[in-house]
Amino acid sequence: MKKLLSFFAFLLLFSACASSPSSKSFQPSAYSYSQSDSESVSVRTASTGGSTNSVKTEQKDRMVIITTYLTLESDNPEATTEKLLEIPPKYKGYITNSTSKSASIRVPADKLPAALEEIKKLGEVTNQSVYGEDVTTRYLDTQIALDNANKARERYLALLEKAENVQAALLVEKELERLNKEINHLKGQSNYLQHLTQFSTLHITIEKSVTPGPLGWIFYGLYKGVVWLFVWE
Repeated sequence: MKKLLSFFAFLLLFSACASSPSSKSFQPSAYSYSQSDSESVSVRTASTGGSTNSVKTEQKDRMVIITTYLTLESDNPEATTEKLLEIPPKYKGYITNSTSKSASIRVPADKLPAALEEIKKLGEVTNQSVYGEDVTTRYLDTQIALDNANKARERYLALLEKAENVQAALLVEKELERLNKEINHLKGQSNYLQHLTQFSTLHITIEKSVTPGPLGWIFYGLYKGVVWLFVWE
């Protein structure tokens, strides 16, 4: 009985020491495009409470998720959307969702400029914005947590072989089950971040073109004249 109690106490202590930091939520930092490829940047991890540690990574190795928002005007939004949906397969991309007047697609990051130029030919661009989200720190934290979880799993497997009775074995197996779920979750997070940095996302909205009437053209001409008088490039 004393051996069993000692084993339980050891197991509880071991579980506390082997706990993984993956339960913390990580907030990716903003990405600055003004940094040079050769510049070193500090990596911030949640385990240090936001303070900068000694880990360094090269700018060219940063993991950045690129998302583009584009608004087009077209005489026939539905027909334009149908043409739009034909573009992703050309660049080995895919469609995430679509409606009669909008679509969200993903294409390989290196194919983004070519795909974007083809999309712009489908109508008149009225708005375009591009956002970059740096997830390097988030990815590194996930990899560290995954490594810790795998090491803890190996220790529990070794501990399972030394279990002296069924009760002790059941306790170890319960911890192994928890760790297996955590490892699968962390692997999914890691793969998802890798995928989002390899594929750029485009959200396209297509609006119907508005044609001015006779009076509308008159006011439009007056507007252009005023602009010409006061604004010279």
